[in-house]
Amino acid sequence: MALDQTCTRGDYLKVYWEVQGPGPPGAVNERSAWARALCGSRADVPPALYSPGASLVLEFHSGAKENNATGFVGTFSFIDRRE
Repeated sequence: MALDQTCTRGDYLKVYWEVQGPGPPGAVNERSAWARALCGSRADVPPALYSPGASLVLEFHSGAKENNATGFVGTFSFIDRRE
């Protein structure tokens, strides 16, 4: 999967739903398949992300300070899926 050109100019976030593949169990590396990338305006970002499995990895990337990127703010919680 390739990142949108505008996404790589500023701050962006890669989301991994499943953590598996080459390397040690649970490892994320340059060959890991990510599920989606979040970048751009707040309108592009969903209000919540839910992992379909036991893992969710968020990989933050930050551009140069002079590009006026806005960064990310978020909270997380663990939800018992039996409820």
